[in-house]
Amino acid sequence: MRTHKQKLFLLSDGESTAQLGKAFEKVLQSSCLKESLRGLRVLYSLRHTFITLQLLNGKSMVVIARQRGTSATIIEQHYSQMFADALSGVTFDKEESKALSKKTLNRRAKTAERDENRFKEWAEELRKRGCI
Repeated sequence: MRTHKQKLFLLSDGESTAQLGKAFEKVLQSSCLKESLRGLRVLYSLRHTFITLQLLNGKSMVVIARQRGTSATIIEQHYSQMFADALSGVTFDKEESKALSKKTLNRRAKTAERDENRFKEWAEELRKRGCI
């Protein structure tokens, strides 16, 4: 198992290098992807993305943990909130949908409109930067 002091990304000969992180940084900067909604992206972000995608595809936490040099307990602690139903293995019968109130429908419409406006602002900003 990997300790917290061991490097996550190594060269094929097992050595570490700062160049990998610098190269990744340049790619993020040039593609305008350095910033995300949750903060700045770093090389370590790839680890989180990989684990998330593996969980979404139904991969066993034990297998993911072995691949990542950690324990299934750690994977569960960090990702269980995101995938509570899927990771628990427990499913519940879905109740039939009830008709939504006008208040709820209006609230959802306002939320959808707000999100659409945010997306347009985001896209416009990325166009100004030359990213899209």
